[in-house]
Amino acid sequence: RRTRAFAGGLGLSPRFGQVELAESQRRTFLGRPGEGLRLADRAEETFEEYGLEAHAARARGARGLALSYLGREEEAVAEFRGARGEFERLELWNAWASALNGTGSCLMRLGRVEEARREYARALRRVSRTERPAVHAFVRANLAKTLLAAGRAEDAARGFSSAASLF
Repeated sequence: RRTRAFAGGLGLSPRFGQVELAESQRRTFLGRPGEGLRLADRAEETFEEYGLEAHAARARGARGLALSYLGREEEAVAEFRGARGEFERLELWNAWASALNGTGSCLMRLGRVEEARREYARALRRVSRTERPAVHAFVRANLAKTLLAAGRAEDAARGFSSAASLF
């Protein structure tokens, strides 16, 4: 709390929020997702206070990541979907693709392969193959991975081939 008050007194709160966001992800990846979740919450609160929508959406993605690492996949799916909606609205396509992958990965771990497949298929229609070929390829490759997990090897092979041609 003292650190936040100090940062606020210096007018550094948005920058401090960015530090909290990065630290949230770092701690989650280091196997300390509870700490990562708290930092993501604080970062989002800071960003919302300053009207920084894109950063607040990134904090939601970090919260989704921490929740997933905590085994709270259902909650993580909701966070990733919420962040993805904001990323799409703001046209932050790389972040959008990362949130989509978080959603799909959680659904796969929950055993909801068909739902993950539908999520990727819908997303594929949202991103232009010509305007954003790398993002489109990323989505197509993850759809192919999902098809493979569903036992649809032939469809998966076509999807991987299509993704490879875009990369």
